[in-house]
Parts: sequence; C-alpha cells; structure tokens
Amino acid sequence: MMLKRNICSECLNIYNEKTVQTHLNFVCSAETVFHLMSENFLKNKAKILYVMQFLIRKSWNAWYWHQKTVSLENISWEYFINYLFNLVKDSVNHQLHNAQTYTETVQKSDQSMHTFAAYYSTLKVQLMLYNEKQLIMHFFTKLWLEIRKILLNY
Repeated sequence: MMLKRNICSECLNIYNEKTVQTHLNFVCSAETVFHLMSENFLKNKAKILYVMQFLIRKSWNAWYWHQKTVSLENISWEYFINYLFNLVKDSVNHQLHNAQTYTETVQKSDQSMHTFAAYYSTLKVQLMLYNEKQLIMHFFTKLWLEIRKILLNY
C-alpha cells in the first residue's frame, strides 16, 4: 500500500521592503511555496492573498489601497510582485535623494540662521543615519563662515 505524503510549506518571512535583495528572496520563497502546493495556488488571487498576510503594515496598506482601484481578479502575480518591487525601488531612490540633498545643503546668503536650522532639521528627520553629535557637526559646517567664527568665540 502506498501512502500519500503531504508536503508542508513553511511560513514566509515577513516582507520588510528594505532592499532589492530581500524583495527577490521573498518572491523566491513565495514561488517555492506555490510550486510545493500548486493545487492551492492555481489562481493569482490565491497567491496574492496568501502573500499579503506576510507584508509589513506599510506595504500591506499601500497594496490594499492600490488594489481597490483595480480588480483583484484581473491582477497577475507578476503585476503584484512588480508593485512590491517598485515600493522598494522608490524607497531606495527616496533615501538616496534625501542623502544627497542633506549633504549638499548650505545656508543661503539671504537666509537667517533660524530659518536654515528649521529647514535643515526637516532634512535630518528624513535621514536618520547619523547620531546627535554628527548632526550638530554637519549643521555647524553648513553655516556661514562668519556665524561659525562667532559661535566658536562664544
């Protein structure tokens, strides 16, 4: 007598959308589950709904509101993973843009120190890569030379 063996799929890791590599690993893991349990994932809708439970809240919300604008019945698995990939790619590009803006920002000649400090603090909130001492030093180097001299003599 031949016994039928069940293949148990493991749960996927939570999708955190931090890097392109984590995105690719997540998609590969999901597709492995789909192949192991192909009878459960015949339709794209089943694949998408299964994977949605492993998305972090930010990704889940983004997809949830996006899919309201299109019919889930007509969405392919490829469309879904491309949507998730664009969330990663846009996030990386956004961080690169923020880092570049933060690095290149200097106080303008017609800008008061208070106005510049307020603007600069909005940039540093978007880019939390530095500790407080580093942020103060960065701010100091961006001020006019005359203001730096006054502060050093204070």
